[in-house]
Amino acid sequence: AVADVLLGRVDPSGRLTQAWVQSAGHIRSPANPWMQDFPANGVPQKDNYDSTTAPLFPFGFGLSFTTFNLSAARCGGTARDAPSGARDAPSGARDAPSGTLSCNITVTNSGYRDGALAVQVYAQRPMTRGVSRLQRQLAGFEKVWVTAGASVRASIPINVQDLARYDPDARVWVVDAGTWQFWVSTCAGSAWGGWNAGKDRAQWGCDSVAAPGSTLRGVQF
Repeated sequence: AVADVLLGRVDPSGRLTQAWVQSAGHIRSPANPWMQDFPANGVPQKDNYDSTTAPLFPFGFGLSFTTFNLSAARCGGTARDAPSGARDAPSGARDAPSGTLSCNITVTNSGYRDGALAVQVYAQRPMTRGVSRLQRQLAGFEKVWVTAGASVRASIPINVQDLARYDPDARVWVVDAGTWQFWVSTCAGSAWGGWNAGKDRAQWGCDSVAAPGSTLRGVQF
């Protein structure tokens, strides 16, 4: 398989499952993996790992012998919160928000070779007091095979349970209220387009179109 890729007989479609740092000096400290040291005016400081140095290769990055274009994205779906007062079952089963959101997007192979592309959707949860959040998290992805010069419609499911966090005080899984940000991309280091979604009630859904370089506002989900 490796020989076929090196000789150009097969288009590579694998994607990185972690970011590759630029040097060993950018590897996080095992004692505090979310922070890293950096000097400021000669005084040692610490900052969030994601906010300092861009990785050499971001999460989800991959190469191809062809080129792809994304267009005509539409997001939608419905979901609901867990019943009020729900608690963990003795068996360990969890009560959590349920449902699926989705992002449908057209993938066009504008090159001269057949190939596959993993279309990815990333999310950032709203600011919640006392809760740390990632710069962005993978919310869903879909790999599609596209012949040269053709277009296909990719549908990326977003499982709402994957957006939930566990509240140890209430003993329930919750999706934080506020404005969620979503990006459609081919890796964690770039964004083709995105949209905002505001969650402020138990029953929610969204339906809007994402355009390149723009952020959609006022979408309820």
